[in-house]
Amino acid sequence: IEINERRHRGMSLVDGKGADRLAASLELEPIDLRPAAFTDLIPLFELRNEQEVRNNSLNQSFVTYEQHESWLASKLHDDRCRLFVVVSRNNQVVGQVRFDLTPESISVVISVSLAPEIRGLGLAGAILEESISQASGELDFDEVVAQIRETNVPSRKAFERCGFRDLGEERINGVRYRRMSLLNRRTAIN
Repeated sequence: IEINERRHRGMSLVDGKGADRLAASLELEPIDLRPAAFTDLIPLFELRNEQEVRNNSLNQSFVTYEQHESWLASKLHDDRCRLFVVVSRNNQVVGQVRFDLTPESISVVISVSLAPEIRGLGLAGAILEESISQASGELDFDEVVAQIRETNVPSRKAFERCGFRDLGEERINGVRYRRMSLLNRRTAIN
């Protein structure tokens, strides 16, 4: 009976998708994080309206192509914003990371969206660290703030692994979010 119990417990820890994740990571592992360009309009539009991204967004409504086109143009020309795209080995846009300076210019709010094919591959930490490093070289801020939906446990865990502290619950438009914070390493050193 003990052997069967161990076997059952072991099997409950394995989802059977390890080989698929490995194959996907070898093919799609992001090798570049670059500033977004207007030529990224279509993949960013598709990512924005992907169901899981919408489920975890502050604004869960479908965004029209025209709305997205206008939004992207404004973000690309906004000196208080940095928008990066995550690009895979085969030059496919598989994510985006955006930093918006708060009105006080003390902190930036980070927004991250990853394509379904790279979620769960353990890449979020490297993407977060690299994007924060690049943003801190371009924007002057003391803190990175993430607003993560209560139900988005994988995202919360990825931010925690990168050193973000959970500052507690907040409500935005009646929806519960966790406010997470990371002091800018450059500021923390000074």
